[in-house]
Amino acid sequence: MARIIPAGGGGLPVGVPLHLPLAQLPKNTVLLDGSAMPSWASTAVKTMYGDTLPDYRGRTPVGTDEGAGRVGASWAKTPGQGGGADQHQLGTNEMPSHDHGASASSDGYHGHSGSTDSSGNHRHPIDIKTSGGSNIGPQVGGENSSYSSNTGWAGNHNHSLSINGNGNHSHSISIGQRGGNAAHNNMQPSIAGRWVMKLK
Repeated sequence: MARIIPAGGGGLPVGVPLHLPLAQLPKNTVLLDGSAMPSWASTAVKTMYGDTLPDYRGRTPVGTDEGAGRVGASWAKTPGQGGGADQHQLGTNEMPSHDHGASASSDGYHGHSGSTDSSGNHRHPIDIKTSGGSNIGPQVGGENSSYSSNTGWAGNHNHSLSINGNGNHSHSISIGQRGGNAAHNNMQPSIAGRWVMKLK
């Protein structure tokens, strides 16, 4: 670099932003950091840039669109304007079009059959009353008296059981979310340097 850029900065053009990978700035150059224009700058430089230096810190230059239609951002159509971001979080409209299709079959008409267990040996009580002079069963105590007894034992048995189906139906399905919703790095492969300008 010493052969290309003399220590006195004599080989550098005045008033032109330059990207230099140098720790120490050549003579009569300043860092383009948006600060006030130094009083010692040449009249030509002051006329071009006014009272404030351009701020190139952390910025990559891009050509103004000049009607080419290649850059949609409005800031890229005006010299000296900046924009863009080092990170970006995708919005819904920026995500690739996709779907999470899922559905349950609706051919769900069915029933269930079965049977009770067989531990059913039991009997039932009965209470028979006489009425109108006619005796039903052994007469006890005269007319309108009653007679109590039990049915015979039926033995262990079971009963068939059928549950009706509830028709065709469907089931709702929920698909869980994935992803961390974080912003992604938006910076292209780069090399760091210092944007400087020789002022006289």
